[in-house]
Amino acid sequence: MAGPSPDALAFWGAVRLLPERHRMVMVLHYAGDRSVAEVASILSVPEGTVRSDLTRARAALATQLGA
Repeated sequence: MAGPSPDALAFWGAVRLLPERHRMVMVLHYAGDRSVAEVASILSVPEGTVRSDLTRARAALATQLGA
């Protein structure tokens, strides 16, 4: 059985470098397939905060991955 692709390894390696809350929203939303509302509820923060954190996390990842 093949392991994760090099792109997946690079992506999740970059996710590990994010600040904790950005990392948590990325994992819950994308890997955990949770909605913004669900992530907000889990983390006890407003939905707008989750959206903002996702935007900042994606921007940081784009910079880290050279996209």
